[in-house]
Amino acid sequence: MAFTHPQSKPYVNFGLSILSVYAEKVKHLFETAKAVRTGDEQRKVLDKLKEVKIEVLEELIKRASPIQSALNNIKAGLSTVNEHYALLVEGLKQLGYSVVEVEAALQDKGLVGVSGGSFHAIYEVGLTWDYIYDLPYIPASSVKGATRNWALRKCSELERGDLKRSCAEKVLDLFGAPEGEIYHRDEHEWFTQNFGDLKSAISFAGNVFVADAYPIDSGRGVIAHGLLVPDVMTPHYYRGGEVVVDEFEAEPVPIQYLAIAPGTRFKFVIGVKDFGATPNYVAELSSMLFGKQASSLTALVAGILANTLLEGVGAKTGKGYSYFTIEKAVVHRAGFGRRFMRGEYRRQAGESL
Repeated sequence: MAFTHPQSKPYVNFGLSILSVYAEKVKHLFETAKAVRTGDEQRKVLDKLKEVKIEVLEELIKRASPIQSALNNIKAGLSTVNEHYALLVEGLKQLGYSVVEVEAALQDKGLVGVSGGSFHAIYEVGLTWDYIYDLPYIPASSVKGATRNWALRKCSELERGDLKRSCAEKVLDLFGAPEGEIYHRDEHEWFTQNFGDLKSAISFAGNVFVADAYPIDSGRGVIAHGLLVPDVMTPHYYRGGEVVVDEFEAEPVPIQYLAIAPGTRFKFVIGVKDFGATPNYVAELSSMLFGKQASSLTALVAGILANTLLEGVGAKTGKGYSYFTIEKAVVHRAGFGRRFMRGEYRRQAGESL
């Protein structure tokens, strides 16, 4: 499957090749099912779909054709992303944004887009994939939602109710909110208990620009130039989407899927708009979140992002997935940058603000 790369060179798309390999195998199965006479024989043929998923994984691990022809373009995609991030940062600065630029590596495996991302049709566990860059990525909406959620969680730890609400209002001014209820379902009760009937009269984007986060360097994987690893989970107590109550009815069914490899380095970029935030606003919010005052609004956002990454951005964080280690961070202001190297951002990231 040939497409035009951002560098205007024809290449074979790795992500679409996976779907192509699967589609060819499934097509063969359905043609075989049509050829047999009885329903039982057809079901037996279609039951082999599970085997097809394993076969596709095996082909990926072996780097078999046609996947082999796409591997070099994964490396080209990583290089192109780095170039485009440099252009993005410069563009944001020219538009009057201060910019937080963070490089972070996955501590273990990473997942994002599990309920509907690419490859969900194959493995039942999706993965968000960009078919232009031909790389996995973390959508900007996920990064922004995670940073806002981390800050609100910190607000909820304050002792006084009026401080909790004031803190939450400042966080929503910064990161935006949907119209009406801020959270729904399970999170709604938690939010109401901590912040009362706080709602947004309108839907607004907030005062930060958040970019999609792409890998800029491969990890310790065995697939896709080291970006991916095969993984498996085995649900015991669900069958047909329903919870199994009786232990004797449990039917463990292994589910194979692809995850982002440990050690994969991502770049996160946030542009911070000067929306008239007073020194008092920055001092109050940073004191509420970190227990000390930040030097600027941009430094405050950098601290929130760093702590969010340390506590996980993506899916299955409760199972140890999608946690990051900060490798490097740069804060760009008015044509110059301040660089923070590994170790300066700890869990108490307010110390480096």
